[in-house]
Parts: sequence; structure tokens; C-alpha cells
Amino acid sequence: MSFQSVKSFLGILALSAFGLNLIWELTQVFAFSSLDEASAFEVIILVTIASVADAVITLVAYLLVALLRRKWRWWESAGALDFVVFAVVGVIAATLIESVAI
Repeated sequence: MSFQSVKSFLGILALSAFGLNLIWELTQVFAFSSLDEASAFEVIILVTIASVADAVITLVAYLLVALLRRKWRWWESAGALDFVVFAVVGVIAATLIESVAI
């Protein structure tokens, strides 16, 4: 896999993660009473920041498994452990972020 194709793949992964997380964050906005008095612009900024952070977490999780497997396209022959590592990175990141946010 060439450097250019890896770069393109990571860009697509980041944009996909950002878009999906943006939708997720927007669906949760109503649940936060602390945002009741925030302007629409402030909410959009907060949701965008959260979505960027989620996309970075996704990239870090992907890259960690790629480094452990020493293979950029690890998903082609992924085993359960690969997905466990990927998920554990997300759980750890979410736990740390939520504990700081509270």
C-alpha cells in the first residue's frame, strides 16, 4: 500500500468518523440542560469540537491496531483481538473524556 493510498484512506476514515460522530452528537444535544441557554452557534462549535475529537480517537484506535499488526490494511484479516483493541481504545478515551467533563 503506497503512502498516498494510506493517506487517502486515513483521510476518508477521519471524514467518515467525523460525519457519523457529528450526527451522533447532534442527536444528543437535547439531553444536555447545560446547553439550554447556549446560542445555536455555541452549540455548533461544541458539537464540532466533540466530533473532531471523536474522529481523532477513531484514527488513534485504527493506527494502534495497524502498528500492533504491522499492517495498514489489518481489517482484511482482522481477528477478534484486533476489534477488542480498537474498542478498548475507544472505551478508555470515552471514560477519560467523560470523567474530565463531569
